[in-house]
Formats: sequence, C-alpha cells, structure tokens
Amino acid sequence: ILYERPPDLRDLRPSLPPAIAAIVARALRKDLAERYPNWRAFERDLAHLAALELPQENITDSRKFNLLRSLPFFASFGEIELWEVLRISVWGRVPPGTCLMHEGDEGDFFFIVAEGEVRVSRHGHDLGLQGAGRCYGEICYLRHGTLTRTATVQAMTPVTLLKIKAQALHNASPACQLAFDKAFLDILVERLANTAVQA
Repeated sequence: ILYERPPDLRDLRPSLPPAIAAIVARALRKDLAERYPNWRAFERDLAHLAALELPQENITDSRKFNLLRSLPFFASFGEIELWEVLRISVWGRVPPGTCLMHEGDEGDFFFIVAEGEVRVSRHGHDLGLQGAGRCYGEICYLRHGTLTRTATVQAMTPVTLLKIKAQALHNASPACQLAFDKAFLDILVERLANTAVQA
C-alpha cells in the first residue's frame, strides 16, 4: 500500500470505462499533491460520470419529429424550431428501472420524456407517475450552469427521451430559445398551481 503502485483497474476489468479508471487512479496516487485536493473536486469528476448517457437507438428523424409534434410541451414550436430541437438533442431509449436523474447530483442537461412513464420523488416522498411530454432538469438552463438536482426520476416502463445540454440550448437560435422559454413558463405555472392546490 505504501510503495507499490496499484494495478490499472482496466487490467482487472477491461469493460470498465476509462474515465472511471482514471478517477480511481488519481484518488490512489502515492503523492498527495497528485490526488484530488478535496471532496468537492472528487465529487465533480464523479458527477460528470453520472451524467445520463443514453443508449443510442435507431430512431429516424421523421419519427422523432412526429413524436415532438405529438407532445404538448412542443405545442407552440414551429416546424423550424422542431427541426432545431432534433439538431441539438440526443435521443435514446432506456429500460424500466433506469435512474434518469438523482436528487443531489449535479447536472448540466435537461430531458423530455417522449414515450413511457417515469416516477418522480423528492426527499423520499413519491410524487407519482408522469408520462410523455414531461420535462425534468430545466433549471440548469434557466440558471445558466450546472445545478444540483432537486428530484429523483426513474423509468417505470421503457422510456424514449431526448436529452439537451443547457449550453446547446444557449447556443440555439433566439426563436428556438423563445419557444423553450414559453414552454418552461407553462411548466412553472402548472407546478405553482399544483403546489397551491396541495397547500
């Protein structure tokens, strides 16, 4: 432990992603100056690993476009903006049980459920099942940066979703940003109304 360099994790488990092996190797360095200076730095690298990586699936652009047109979230988007959404988003399909977002983690993307159902919880309280057209994590875009997640979202059925990095939307056209701003405002009004009813 004191003198021998630990083996590379990928020698022991070749299927392990290189990023995980690099983080562990840095944490185990003999020279303290080469290790993570604090837990926040360690946590930041781990949070980047935890960012939702979607298994790619062959979904045609025309099917994606038709899915977007069917979702209430995109009701005020014109055709040009919808095609731009396809350009800036990453699509994938995940199996039931996949944790799409975990409360307390940091994230710089948001996602919209195109098909399927998810369960949302906060502080251990079940907030119920929600379906297609729901958006999660948009605060990272509205607040211009990586933010701590305030809810946990888990796929309960096979879920098709689109993921958009906050920076990608900031780089999108003003018309596309405006359409998203309106959709986000509608979400905020709905959530406030639901909070008032529950109170």
